[in-house]
Amino acid sequence: MVAVLDQGYACEPLPTQVEGGFDTVDGELVLRAAPPDYTQDTTIVPAQIGITFGTVLAIAVPPENGVYMSSVTHPPMGNQGRTRQTWPFRQGAGTNILGYTLEDDFELVTGDWIFRLSDGQNILFEQKFTLVPPPAGHPPACFGDVPTS
Repeated sequence: MVAVLDQGYACEPLPTQVEGGFDTVDGELVLRAAPPDYTQDTTIVPAQIGITFGTVLAIAVPPENGVYMSSVTHPPMGNQGRTRQTWPFRQGAGTNILGYTLEDDFELVTGDWIFRLSDGQNILFEQKFTLVPPPAGHPPACFGDVPTS
């Protein structure tokens, strides 16, 4: 029912299209016309602004109730110290993104980030990424090579 097409991280331009009103730390959801091209096939991700990380999925069956839900749990983030964010999973063109773009300093929390896709009752897919401090003395991942293991 759910197949992984791509996963990892990439440097992406910071999003220009966002939509508000979601159960996220900043209340926003990044809108993308197409999945990112994850250039680093790893679940170890440098915590740096401009990094997009996650999984691109193919889902064969539409949800029975009309909406899949996405969630991510992570170390405490933001003024409220939130550890979980949720949003409706958007489907388009047969591929779907379950991921996150690091846009603000408060999002650069290291540790395990666990993404889940559910139908409201059952977890259909789960993937863990670990955000790590960028290596000392190395340029930011978006501007040079960074070890990924």
